[in-house]
Amino acid sequence: MTLQSTLKRSGAAAHYHAAEARHRAGDLDGALIGYDAALALEPLHGPSLHLSAMAHFQRGELAAALARIEAATRVLSLHDGVSTAYGVILMALDRPIDAVRAYQRGLTLAPDDGALWFNLGLAQRGLGQLDAAIEAFSAAATKLGGAVAHHELGLSLQMAGRAGEAVGCYGAALGLGAGADTALNAGAACYEVGDVAAAENYYRLALELDPGCAKAMNNLAVIAQDAGDHEQASELLSRAIALNPAFEDAHNNLGVSRLRLGDAEGALGAYRAALEVNPFSPKALANLTELLFEQDQAGAALAHHRAAAAAHPGQPRAWLELARTLERAEDFAGAFAALHRAENLDDRLWETPHRLGELHQRTGDLESALAQHRRACGLAPDEPEAWRQFALAAVKAGDGETALPALSHLLRLDPFDPQGWACRALALRLTGQTAAAEANTARDDLVAVIPLAPPTGYPDLTAFLQALNADLAAVNLRAWSPRGQSVIGGFQTQNDLFDEPAPAIQALKASIDAAVAAYLANPGEATRAFIPEAPRRRRYRSWSVTMKAGGHHAPHIHPEGRLSGVYYVDIPHGEGSGDVGGLEFGRPGFVVPLASPPPTRVILPRPGNLVLFPSYLWHGTQTFSAPGDRTTVAFDLLR
Repeated sequence: MTLQSTLKRSGAAAHYHAAEARHRAGDLDGALIGYDAALALEPLHGPSLHLSAMAHFQRGELAAALARIEAATRVLSLHDGVSTAYGVILMALDRPIDAVRAYQRGLTLAPDDGALWFNLGLAQRGLGQLDAAIEAFSAAATKLGGAVAHHELGLSLQMAGRAGEAVGCYGAALGLGAGADTALNAGAACYEVGDVAAAENYYRLALELDPGCAKAMNNLAVIAQDAGDHEQASELLSRAIALNPAFEDAHNNLGVSRLRLGDAEGALGAYRAALEVNPFSPKALANLTELLFEQDQAGAALAHHRAAAAAHPGQPRAWLELARTLERAEDFAGAFAALHRAENLDDRLWETPHRLGELHQRTGDLESALAQHRRACGLAPDEPEAWRQFALAAVKAGDGETALPALSHLLRLDPFDPQGWACRALALRLTGQTAAAEANTARDDLVAVIPLAPPTGYPDLTAFLQALNADLAAVNLRAWSPRGQSVIGGFQTQNDLFDEPAPAIQALKASIDAAVAAYLANPGEATRAFIPEAPRRRRYRSWSVTMKAGGHHAPHIHPEGRLSGVYYVDIPHGEGSGDVGGLEFGRPGFVVPLASPPPTRVILPRPGNLVLFPSYLWHGTQTFSAPGDRTTVAFDLLR
C-alpha cells in the first residue's frame, strides 16, 4: 500500500467518524456531508456507504438510500447490519419479496441476529406468509427477549387463527413492560376463544396502562352489550367518544345500545355521528337504513343516500348504497341506474356486478343474474358472498352442474356456511344425487324435540308459561312486522329478546342455554357434521313472534346461525298440525325446478317444548286456522 493510499484511508476514516457523531446527534445534513467527504477519498468505504444509506432513508430519499446500500452490500459482510438496512429500505420501496431475500441472506451469515429475524417476520407477515412469520418472530423473541418481539409473535399467531397461543405471547410481552396496545390485543384474543372474563380483565388493564384508551372502553362496552347491560355500555361508549370524537365504531355501538334501550332517536343520532366520521361506514349505513325502514321512514332513508351520492358523485360506494336502499324501497329501475353509475366509475369493484346479479334475481332474470355473479366471482375469487349468490342463482335456474362447483368453492372458503349447505342439498338433488342430498337434510336426528322443565321458582309449567306470556306482552309493545322476513300475518319483537331483564324471559334464556349446552355435548351424527365441536362462546340472537289465525312463516334458513331453535309459549287449540301451525322442515324458500319435491317433516308444536335444529335446514310453518294467538320464542346460536 502506498503512502498516498494510506493517507486517503486515514482521511476517509476521520471524515466517517465525525459524520457518525453528527448522525447520532440527529444532524442528518452534516452527517451526509461527512459521509460524502469520506467516499470522495475512498469510494468503496463500506461503513460510509452503509450509514449514508440510512441517513438518506431517514430523509425520505429512497432512491439514494437504495443506491448506497446496494454499493455497501458489495464491500461489507451482509451480517454487519447491512442486511437489516437493505431489507428496511426495500420494504419502504414496497419490495417485500426482495426484502425477505436480503434478510435471509444475512441470516445465513448471522443466524443469531435477532433484529434480522424480527424484520424478516415483519416482511413475511406483510406477504401473508403467516407460518413463516411465526417462525421468524419466535426466533426474534428468543434472541432479543424484548416486549416488542413477543407482541409481534402474538399478533402473528392471532392473525393465523391461533388466538389461544397468542394470549400467552401477549402475556409475556406485558411481563416485559408492553403497553396498552398489547393488553388490548390480549383481550381481543381472549374474547375470540370465548374467555370473556379474561378479555374484560385485559381491557381493564389497558385502561390502567392508559386511562385515555378509548378502544378499551369500546371493547368493554361490547362485553356489556353481550351481557345485555346497555346502560353500562352506553356510559362506556359515551366516555370513549368524549376522548375520541372520531371513533366510528364507538358511535355505531352507541346506536346499538340506545336502540336496545328503546331510544330510537338516540340510535339514529349515533349512527349519523358515525357517518359524519366515515360517510361510507358499512355498519352505520346498514343500521341507519334498517332503523329508518323499521320506523316506516323509507323517504328519510332514501333522502340520506341521495344526499350522500350528490355530495360524493365520484365515489362508487355512494351509488352502491343508494342502489341498495332503492331496491329496499322496490324502485328497481332506480336501483339499476345507480348500480350502472357505480360501474361506470369503477368496473373493478366486485360488489357492483354482485348487486346487479341480486337485483336480476329479484326481477326474475336468472340468465342475467348468473352472468353478473360470474363476473363478481372473477373479481373477488376469495369473497364467500360472491360465490354464495352465484350458487343461489344457479340453483334457482335449475343448473345444478354450475351450482355444485361454486358451492364447493364457497365451502372451502367457509366450511360451515348455512346457505352453502342448504343450496348444496338442492344442487345435489338437481343433479340426481338424491341420497347425498338427503344425508344432511332428511335424517331424523337433525331435529331434536326437548320438553323443558319449568325453571326454578315456578311451581309448574302452566305458571311459568303464564308469567312468560305476561313478560312477552310487555315486550310486544315494541313489536314490528319485519320487511323481507319469514313472518306473514304476525309480528315479532324488535330488540334482542334475551337482553330483556324481565324475570321469566331471563329464566327461559338460562333454561335454553343449558339445553343447548347439553345438546352440543352429544348432538346427532348428522348435526355433528355441521357443528363438529361446541362453540367456545355461546352467543345468541333471539326474538319472539306472535301470529294471528291465518298467519304462517314462509320457508327460510338462518344464515347467521349454527344452531337454531324455537320454544312454544302459547298455541291455539286444534285437532291437527294445520290447525296449530305445525313446524315443517324440508320445503325450500324459493322455486327450484326439481323433478320431485324434497321430503318434508312436520313437528306438532306443544307449549313448553323446545325444538333445536342446524341453521341450514329449510323450515317454515303451516298456516294455522284455530282462533287465538300463537306465541313462540326463537333464537340462533350465532356462528
